[in-house]
Amino acid sequence: MQYEIVYEEGLTHIGYGRIEKILVCKLPEVAAQTFQLLTGKTIAVALLTPCQTAGKDATKELTSYSRKLATIATDLRNIRSVVGRFQTHGEWFIIDRSGEYASPASCDVDSDSEGDEEEL
Repeated sequence: MQYEIVYEEGLTHIGYGRIEKILVCKLPEVAAQTFQLLTGKTIAVALLTPCQTAGKDATKELTSYSRKLATIATDLRNIRSVVGRFQTHGEWFIIDRSGEYASPASCDVDSDSEGDEEEL
């Protein structure tokens, strides 16, 4: 999958990796100073293993990797698309055809609605 992290300085990191787990966490009403803005909220976190791609964007240039990095945790909303890969000569190449043609969307689903897909 492709993920994107935007830093406060305005820098954007595009990376590729494998999702290991998705965790949904309800934070307590009383949170540490670090998490005050998220007090009482439910968040979704993805644990992913990034691939060493030197920051290349596979939608724009040939991108490959032969090693993975340490597992990280990131907001699930940072995941941008699902990608493919193939291996040749000991190296994995990423196939990312998302570009401007596809982007994920999330929506709130009311658990009380009875199969009304029109709301999605």
